[in-house]
Amino acid sequence: IQMQQYRCPEVILGTKWGTSVDCWSVVCGMFTNNGSELIDPTPGPRNSKDDDHITQIIELLKEF
Repeated sequence: IQMQQYRCPEVILGTKWGTSVDCWSVVCGMFTNNGSELIDPTPGPRNSKDDDHITQIIELLKEF
């Protein structure tokens, strides 16, 4: 439902989501600097793009 870089944890994990996903996207957009995304997930040999996305969120926020 959102651009990959702005996708919130609820959507990535497939849980129930609401209007808070829009707030998440706005904040991610606010922290985007000169085309460099705050979170830019890429798949690896042993992980999916979603796995990397959640990992980057945890690294950035520590806990959620």
